[in-house]
Amino acid sequence: MFCFQLRTATTNLINPPTVDSTYERNITEEDIPLITICPTNQTNVARLKELKYFKVVNLLEGGTTSSCNDTTYCKSWGAHANLTFDELLNQAFDYEKVSAVTYGYSYDDIENVDIEEKLVFIPKYGICQEISKFNISRKLQVNYHNPSEARVLITNQIYRSYFMPDITSHFGSKIFMKPNKENYVSVKIQVKSYCNSNEKPMTKDEYKACVDEKIQNDLMQHIQCVPPWLSETNQCKKTYSKLFYGTFKDKFYQTYTEPVSYLLNNIKFEDECRQSCKETTYIVNEGEAADLPYNFGSTFLAFNQKVVVTEKVDNYSLFQYIIDVGSSLGLWLGLSVLGLHNLIVMAVQFIENSFIIKRIKSVTT
Repeated sequence: MFCFQLRTATTNLINPPTVDSTYERNITEEDIPLITICPTNQTNVARLKELKYFKVVNLLEGGTTSSCNDTTYCKSWGAHANLTFDELLNQAFDYEKVSAVTYGYSYDDIENVDIEEKLVFIPKYGICQEISKFNISRKLQVNYHNPSEARVLITNQIYRSYFMPDITSHFGSKIFMKPNKENYVSVKIQVKSYCNSNEKPMTKDEYKACVDEKIQNDLMQHIQCVPPWLSETNQCKKTYSKLFYGTFKDKFYQTYTEPVSYLLNNIKFEDECRQSCKETTYIVNEGEAADLPYNFGSTFLAFNQKVVVTEKVDNYSLFQYIIDVGSSLGLWLGLSVLGLHNLIVMAVQFIENSFIIKRIKSVTT
């Protein structure tokens, strides 16, 4: 039993068990979240059909109703209509519905801080406006000049790749902005961290480079080009026959298209590239929307200034190891500090006596 407990204690010292430790820290110590504003009903259905696509998912697949060589349908991401992919998006979606979004800090904020934003194409939501830099310590006011509602998504920036439709990053809390309504939203951030101290977190640029490289390698191996909504480089820029994908067809749909169509909560390569040991959750509480006398909607976002952090910490130390070994010695072998002291004294006396006896024998002989 002593040997068993000694082995258990040694194992715990080498690979310590962990426990959850929860504490709070100021929101300024966290990365600024990504706020994405996506108007609904922005697809120009009539124009999409004129461009030979039945719906948006066909545009992503390159599945047109145009014929190639008068025998099979073309696979194309705009080239069959002599359009670049950006020009195709510009015609398939109504950009003015997106640009009718303005934002700034609420009237009680006297600090002037720059806000960074850009338009991006997100397959599930269309053309969206992303706010990637703002003062998280202040209320952010978003005004929406549009007759239809818009989604507001709050997500972690590290999971958003501008050249890959990282749909899982947009499974954050969804807020709906309605026209002629004023809404107040409070956001609480919770962070769970399971990273080891020797792990170096992957930066956003490293993550994007990693994902792009893996997509390039996978698609170039099978179809020798990359659909433009998946990457900025090596794009499929011409028309292809229906047999273009060959045996890769089903895998392409399942890996790159179905997550867009059926909202699967993962995309290939994500776990291979990003640090999965940190998880950020945004808990949204929406107030009751009030009617506005003017013709636009308004949403105020206020972030709780305290972030709840849960970390896994080691629950075993060298001191605990000494206690366990000492307790086991006392329980199974009857040894204690006093007993060990007496054993050492007896051993020293035995050695001294042995030397004395040897000397006496050498003198008598």
